[in-house]
Amino acid sequence: MLGFRHASASSFAGPAELAHNDLGQNVPPDPTQSVEKAGVLLDELGRKMRTARESASELAAAGAVLAEKGDRMADIAGYINEAKMHSGKMQGAMAEIAK
Repeated sequence: MLGFRHASASSFAGPAELAHNDLGQNVPPDPTQSVEKAGVLLDELGRKMRTARESASELAAAGAVLAEKGDRMADIAGYINEAKMHSGKMQGAMAEIAK
């Protein structure tokens, strides 16, 4: 039976080696590559932001057109109701004349 007291000194390892990360391992040797990639990404981001801004403007314009059409439709509905009212009055007047 092997117990703790029979363990040799070689069975106990010293402190574990800590892993060291090299923070520069993914940095290209020529920084112009990174600058060029960043420039391309910024250009693409600018195009996407411009597209989003233009789309938002188009949506705002479309909303304004729809609101104007809604106002016009409300006006037309008012005119139709007024015409119904006047036609009802005319019908009553014509009925009196026809007597």
